[in-house]
Amino acid sequence: FVLWQLPEIPTPVIFTELLKLKIAKVTPHGVLIQQPLPPAYDITKTYLDIPIYMDIEGHVNRLYTFPLVLSCILGLSWVYYRQTSIHEHIHLEFVKLPIALSPKMIDWLRTRTVVVAGRGLTTGKPIAQYLTSLDIPYQQTNSRSKKNDDLYRSADIIITGVGKEILTPKNIKPGVVLLNFGLREKITDGHKRLRGDYDDDTIKDIAALYSGTPGGLGPVDVTCMYANLISAAKGS
Repeated sequence: FVLWQLPEIPTPVIFTELLKLKIAKVTPHGVLIQQPLPPAYDITKTYLDIPIYMDIEGHVNRLYTFPLVLSCILGLSWVYYRQTSIHEHIHLEFVKLPIALSPKMIDWLRTRTVVVAGRGLTTGKPIAQYLTSLDIPYQQTNSRSKKNDDLYRSADIIITGVGKEILTPKNIKPGVVLLNFGLREKITDGHKRLRGDYDDDTIKDIAALYSGTPGGLGPVDVTCMYANLISAAKGS
């Protein structure tokens, strides 16, 4: 791979032209543009200006699902099998990327109270769009709302990727399922440690299931991105 870091922020037009030159030189199978982008940028338009088959995150190339959404689907699938299985340990033989929720899992999710925390471009928005496409009801929080805690307390499943500590023992109910994509630094005993949108130690005896941080769904997200990249390479 080639990691291309710019020393300063160019205008969107200049960036697109520079990116085209870089693509012509490297001829990659896929292109990833780190987000969040500066306010003047439009991620969709940026991908429209490069070869569509290189968009392995699926912003405009509908052959691919956004990797984080794929990892969320895997998380929800694991929750479903874990909730409905008589076995103590659940193996992941059912996983074959790319993956989609089965009709039974969709029906099951429609009976749950689902909350998506945040409306960000990299987590809340794409996950909400996916749930909407499947007609799965959900509630979505935002940073300006004063009723977020009430929504969290009512939730059976919370999918979060805010990057702040927003979930605590005071605003979640026993038996909740927590799927975290957020990441933040917390100083503990003078050391910086990575945490999610909740501290694992404080919710582990309250939540029925939760994804840990570090680890958890982050590596799954990366794996799903590589699955898209492999598909792009095979199809070239």
